[in-house]
Amino acid sequence: MHIISNFLILLGIFITPWLYSQNSPEKKDNPSGYTAPMDIPMFLSGNYGEIRSTHFHAGIDIKTEQVEGKNVLAANEGQVYRIAVQSGGYGKALYLKHPDGQVTVYGHMQQFAPKIEKFVREQQYLKKSFEVDLYPESDQFPFQRGEFLGFSGNTGNSDGPHLHFEIRDPSSVPLNALEYGFDISDKTSPKINWLAVYPLDLHSMVNGLNEKLLVQVAGKNGNHYLTSDNIQITGNIGFGIETYDFLDNSDNACSPYTISLLLDEKQLFLCRIDSIPFSMTSYVNSYVDYEEEIISGRKIQKLFIDPNNRLKIYKVAVNRGVLQMTDTLMHTIRIVVKDTYANEAVLHFSIQNTAAVSQLKNKNDSTIVGRFRYNTLNVFENQDIRIVVPRDALFNNIDFHYAQIKNDSCLWSVIHLVHNEFTPLFKSYILSIRPSNLPLVLQDKALIASPGKNGEWISQGGEFKNGFVTTQVKSFGQFFIAVDTVSPVINPVAFKAGDRYTTNQVISFNITDSQSGIRKCNGYIDKKWALFEYDAKNDQLTYTIDDSRLEKDRSHVLDIIVTDNKDNVTNYKTEFFY
Repeated sequence: MHIISNFLILLGIFITPWLYSQNSPEKKDNPSGYTAPMDIPMFLSGNYGEIRSTHFHAGIDIKTEQVEGKNVLAANEGQVYRIAVQSGGYGKALYLKHPDGQVTVYGHMQQFAPKIEKFVREQQYLKKSFEVDLYPESDQFPFQRGEFLGFSGNTGNSDGPHLHFEIRDPSSVPLNALEYGFDISDKTSPKINWLAVYPLDLHSMVNGLNEKLLVQVAGKNGNHYLTSDNIQITGNIGFGIETYDFLDNSDNACSPYTISLLLDEKQLFLCRIDSIPFSMTSYVNSYVDYEEEIISGRKIQKLFIDPNNRLKIYKVAVNRGVLQMTDTLMHTIRIVVKDTYANEAVLHFSIQNTAAVSQLKNKNDSTIVGRFRYNTLNVFENQDIRIVVPRDALFNNIDFHYAQIKNDSCLWSVIHLVHNEFTPLFKSYILSIRPSNLPLVLQDKALIASPGKNGEWISQGGEFKNGFVTTQVKSFGQFFIAVDTVSPVINPVAFKAGDRYTTNQVISFNITDSQSGIRKCNGYIDKKWALFEYDAKNDQLTYTIDDSRLEKDRSHVLDIIVTDNKDNVTNYKTEFFY
């Protein structure tokens, strides 16, 4: 034990940039007078920092009793400084700036308050665009605390009716809204499901093997234990856990607030998931075990830090969270998970250093074509492909793999195996592939694609130039050249040609494109642009009969034009009566 203490002291001397002091903040009691953004009980389906596929969740998701149309209220006195309408993202969203400089965000709304709705519609017709990003005058839309802002909805990238709510600091960094004293009940402890133990180099082992160990965790009411015996380790070791937080009256799995790791009650690691800037949210792919998430769906949160992970959530990180044992004594690991309301889950287990030597043999791998480093520009090219990975796109140094395979279904190139899909990236790289035997007439229809799971292909975009098709991608994997000459499909849903329609009646169409994807869609009535709303997640285009813009008691010509990303166009033209 004395040896371990001396080891930690030495670490404190030599790695001070990664050793932080930690003062646990107390939960704020409704600072600056913030109030609930809805007039229904605040039950949550998602919390701040929740791990999503490409980012940390920036707000809280408030349940709306599985329906749309609930009142959305201003959480504090303020001015509307931004109004955004998108087919994806936050859908219809309001941004209010408050006297303290902070901003609140209200996403996935169905409809804005009448005075805002009128302004937005005027701007949409002026710009001839459903999607708009508007910045009104600072005094144009003032609101008092608790005043009606509009109705909750399910617009944008929303999996069901709810309100996405954020509080951002004056520099637009999202904060943990659960610290703001809202009436949310939470006496439920987090739960730990899995422990992962990682040998972090070729000379390290876990239970005699140079491979990750996954151990299921048992327990309840905050007390957890392993279902297997003590763990034997050698060399540089990292830990990770799959853990979730649960709030009262909700079965949705959320994310915890803090995770700490202690060796013999000495803190080696602590992260607190708060105030993550949008510019850094893609570091989530380094925060989790990216490979494990792809393979099994488990979100293992790593308790050690990759060399190029620059998140500021790490408050204590001795030796970047990497454990290096120097004796063969038995030691105790304690992992503590807490939520914003100080409910906690604890996992205890024992570890022992075996001081064994790894017997791994060097394997010749012909697919390794170079060493890519995270802190430099990396380029690989041959006559068929060029790969440019920018500085800081990687989280760690890697042995870069590349190979080719032929497939008769790929007419315009071989399939290029670019490293592997299990290595995460922080930002995109440039991928250029030279097509084979591509006719001149198809060059502007060419793109880079990846194989799908059911025999289809997934477009990665791209343009033909100087003999190559080039695009930017944010994942490694398999790529080849494809062409898209197929136009989008338009099918009426709540519409029948020649029928009579009435004021405020909604007509709708299903629009799809199975190849390069839809780039734009517009609707015209009597040759004039009309406000058709596009719901990308449901492939739906809708129009509400507007008596202020349509002449009554006559036939009208409807024209819908949909264009995909390779400029293939479909035109649906018919008539209806209003």
